[in-house]
Amino acid sequence: MCALASARIRDGAEPSRISEAIRTPSASSEVFFTAAKSVFTSDLDKLRGFDFVRACTLLSLTSIQYGQSLDVQQYSGIGSTLISMQRFYDEKYWPSGLEESEKETYRRVYWGSYTLEVFTAVVWNCFIRTQEVHLNVRYPNEIDDGTVASTKIEVPAGQHRVSWLVGWNFTIDLYRVLEHVVNKSRAKRFSHDDRRSVDSLVFGDAFSEKSVMATMLNMYYALPPQFKATPHMTGDTTQDTYAFQAANIQATLQLLRMMLFSTEDGPSVERKCDVADEVLTVFRAIPPFYLRAISTPMIYQLGSLGGVLGSVFEHPLYQKDYTRVRISLVALASLLDGLESNLHRSAGASQGLLAQVEKIDHYMHSQRNNTHPMPQQHPQQHLPQSTAAPPTMSMGLQPTIPEINGNGNGHGNAIQIPTDLALEWPWPVYQEYPYYMENNGF
Repeated sequence: MCALASARIRDGAEPSRISEAIRTPSASSEVFFTAAKSVFTSDLDKLRGFDFVRACTLLSLTSIQYGQSLDVQQYSGIGSTLISMQRFYDEKYWPSGLEESEKETYRRVYWGSYTLEVFTAVVWNCFIRTQEVHLNVRYPNEIDDGTVASTKIEVPAGQHRVSWLVGWNFTIDLYRVLEHVVNKSRAKRFSHDDRRSVDSLVFGDAFSEKSVMATMLNMYYALPPQFKATPHMTGDTTQDTYAFQAANIQATLQLLRMMLFSTEDGPSVERKCDVADEVLTVFRAIPPFYLRAISTPMIYQLGSLGGVLGSVFEHPLYQKDYTRVRISLVALASLLDGLESNLHRSAGASQGLLAQVEKIDHYMHSQRNNTHPMPQQHPQQHLPQSTAAPPTMSMGLQPTIPEINGNGNGHGNAIQIPTDLALEWPWPVYQEYPYYMENNGF
């Protein structure tokens, strides 16, 4: 916990009333991390007890904060193995004599590890080890006890008393749905000539992105008002807990939306950009304090949005299509720039994204058919007000969008972007394997 907390604080996730001693801990996050992982042994049968499962979840979360996907997979995998070996997935196998408060802690950690498992499967495109249908663990009890320490959360004026766990449990619902959407998306995306599609044989194709999202939004609208507003952080955890849950719910809803969108058949460039702009609008409406508290996982989550926008470069593009997707990419870079500013291990995702856009700009410019100048236009002029890049967010890009066709209407020849210019998500997950080899004596 010290490893994760100090890493988050170092990366700018701090309430306004935190003491200066906590702002600058005497030991670095890596010191805590090394001490924590030193208690593990290769003989997993010796790692008995709930605390090792909790430790794996925290080490995996901390690895996300460091941007080390190999460590994320390692500790997530060990945790899943320990859960399987000790049958923590079924409450009837839990140690006898547990107090009710201990059972509640088990439930919170267990479902927390499950949501982390689904999250990592989405952002790193890996498989999901834990399936929710196999779990016999109750949701945490939505009693108004505030935290594990049973402190009370004061009720904002005009609102009824409600436990923060109502919002937390709704987030679990979202991740359970997300698990099935991921499976459905991959079954649709991967075609195997050597085996039948069990998904189509058993479940058919009665799956609608719009119906799933409509159902989840109806559940969202039914939540108490505390979980649908994100006022500015006060520094008082008894007041900020609700708003943090609201921010987390919004972030998870958008992750679900992006995955559902990936199940659509051949959405147009315009449709992809519309969805991207709407998602960016939601994130811009959340106060930065909460986004920084979610921290590095939010950067990785935005990778799904970058992936959707980047996929348009797999096909030939007309001028108008490139102009539209470029605007959305610059808006995404603007949001990333604000989120990355405090990260200790920032890889410059925003700058990398814009550098790639600039390379594509030059290529598109070289392909134009004539020398007629195109009217000067800055990308932010085309964005909704809530998603427009701030005036200082030029980040080295020229305000002119390259012209391809003489009439500028995009009805001339489409341009195929070369493979070496295809947009990739600029984050260290793509460079970690050499890092791992170098730091392990190879």
